[in-house]
Amino acid sequence: MDIKTEKLTDGQIEIRGEMSWLEFKPYCQKALARLGKDVHLKGFRKGKAPKDLVENTVSAGKVLREAAQAALKAGYLKAVSQHGLEPVGPPQAEVLKLAEGNPFQFKVKITVLPEVKLPDYKRIAQRTEKKEARVEEKEVETALRRLQKTRAKTKEKQGGAEKGDLVWIRYQSPQIENNKQFEDKFILGSGGLLEGFEEHLTGMKKGERREFKLIFPPDYKGVLAEGARQAKPSSVAGSKADFKVVMEKVESVELPELTDAFAKSLGRFNSLKELRQGIEQGVAAQKRIVERQKWREGLMEKLRGEVNVSLPANLVEVEQERLFNSLKKDIEQMSQGPFQSYLQETGKKEEEIRQGLKKEAEKTLKNFFILREIAKQEGVEVSDKETAEMAKQALNSYPQPEHRKIDKEKLKSYYKERLREEKVFQKLEDLS
Repeated sequence: MDIKTEKLTDGQIEIRGEMSWLEFKPYCQKALARLGKDVHLKGFRKGKAPKDLVENTVSAGKVLREAAQAALKAGYLKAVSQHGLEPVGPPQAEVLKLAEGNPFQFKVKITVLPEVKLPDYKRIAQRTEKKEARVEEKEVETALRRLQKTRAKTKEKQGGAEKGDLVWIRYQSPQIENNKQFEDKFILGSGGLLEGFEEHLTGMKKGERREFKLIFPPDYKGVLAEGARQAKPSSVAGSKADFKVVMEKVESVELPELTDAFAKSLGRFNSLKELRQGIEQGVAAQKRIVERQKWREGLMEKLRGEVNVSLPANLVEVEQERLFNSLKKDIEQMSQGPFQSYLQETGKKEEEIRQGLKKEAEKTLKNFFILREIAKQEGVEVSDKETAEMAKQALNSYPQPEHRKIDKEKLKSYYKERLREEKVFQKLEDLS
């Protein structure tokens, strides 16, 4: 078989192959045998008819086409192996010549991984600052107070709501989701709602109703409280809103004392001192994760700045589409409504959102190619056992009925890349 390759623009390569009729004929014989398994002739069991009878039944064109698919695949794989090509995405194949007694000719167009010339990445890793995860006393105290609140006891009260009480309310506004009624509960005075909202609740008793007006701030982002999300923030920012509120229930909150007994009640600590130490270790662990991520992002930003990679346009488009679909899913889950409604309410268009994701897609791909090249140079390998174990853990996080819908091979491929990237980062972190 004669194989030739030619570099095209935009990271593409064209493979052209020619196979003599003598080389191609065995593919025809195998194709006839495969097709013969489906032939049912009178007097013979299905697939058991003599070869000469099968030849008279199956059209020559069908045999040639079946043989061409097998021969083309073999030629494509041979070209990839011979020339050390690294295709990404499906190949675009075309049969150029297919006729009995003549050479078989084909061409395949593929996109290959771009060439990446790395800078001195070890030096860059060594010089990228990595901050120590230090824990301040106030952080431990904040976490301790948060834990204390989770063990608080509440008791319904008949008097008016005061700062520190747990209030249960129903509220609505014509300016928010067409006067939809919402329910919410929160500690009065904890903040996080529209400015001035909580002040109007002070003194309200169970069953009491109030009406009041507030002004949405100019930078209003569309969130009033946990359960209410205004879809068109720009339409109400800076304008007045009319609220109707019903106080469903008021509860006083009794916080437990921070003592050794409190620490023991959690089941893991023998004293308040041990509890504080445990909290400090937990906060430190979280901060180390954050600092590690910041370091990695800083490193990749420096590497991207020194690496010039020609990204194939079709790969950028595929990554844009992946990011778009992920964003679309997140929006639908957050708003609990169709994506089309989000587009109508925000006045945005799908194409506008896709274009807005192009830079992020390019950044993601560039990171992938840089880390992949470092992995090659450092000899980083990921075993099938490691990949299978990681994929299994991920699969177990899904409900059992969902397992059949998941592409297991794609899942393994995804985690193989994630594991490879993690190993590369660990090597580079050791240098820092």
